[in-house]
Amino acid sequence: MEETTIKGQVICASSNKYTVDFENQTLVIDARGKIKYKSGSVLTGDYVEVENGAITKIYPRTSRFIRPNVANIDTLLITISDPPKPDYMVVDKLLLSANYSNVECALVINKCDLSEETANYCKKNYNFLPIFIVSAKTGEGIENLKKFLSQKTVAFAGQSAVGKTSLLNAIFSTDYKTGEISEKSERGKHTTTGSRIIKLNGYKLFDTPGFSEIAVDISPEDAVMNYPPFDKKLSKCRYPDCTHISEPDCTIKSMVESGDLSRDRYERYLTIYEEIKKDYSNRYANKKY
Repeated sequence: MEETTIKGQVICASSNKYTVDFENQTLVIDARGKIKYKSGSVLTGDYVEVENGAITKIYPRTSRFIRPNVANIDTLLITISDPPKPDYMVVDKLLLSANYSNVECALVINKCDLSEETANYCKKNYNFLPIFIVSAKTGEGIENLKKFLSQKTVAFAGQSAVGKTSLLNAIFSTDYKTGEISEKSERGKHTTTGSRIIKLNGYKLFDTPGFSEIAVDISPEDAVMNYPPFDKKLSKCRYPDCTHISEPDCTIKSMVESGDLSRDRYERYLTIYEEIKKDYSNRYANKKY
């Protein structure tokens, strides 16, 4: 019997079942061999080779994220709102991960009809990013966001109940199920349980589950080189391997003191750097920092 091999893209990964989009059809299929038994080996967004109804090969990725667990995106839309209270540590870790992966980032502030405080904070502390101030409920800012998304492969990422799925509904006039805020914890409840690609009207957008914590799987050196916008100022420090912590003549520390760089983001950088250094040292015990 002749074997048939075709290439497609995974548009939804759930347990060991994968929804794969081909040029003229969409099928739910399994994986085979090592791919089947290695947890998390197939991600939403992966381009795969399918042979006789099973995934047998994953093609090289242009980008890969742990949270959200997606591959082959070119733009990350970090989405926040109030409520729930924004977790800027999550925002800065996502920015670091995206910059390391050469993925474009933008910041989306949803629910602008409820509060201006978050938008004002972000315009002050994240002025190096494209910022979209929107309301999925009222439609404010949706058209500008929609124009930005054109011709891009985009993943929404952020905490639960910030309105990622609501924004998709506002953009596409769809009716996907959305989450809500827990009155007890003031945190979002998970509604989207797995990442999925939504293709409509020429757009390709990833809807992803919310999360409250994120680890950054890179080295301490890469953290220094990729924390935006500090990475653009690194060459001005006295030492080329400056970590912006205890070294003299550090441009970053001077700019923080003068108010040219955000002190809040610098403090979060220190925390993130120490987390990465500790994790890296635990995994690679022979490497000293």
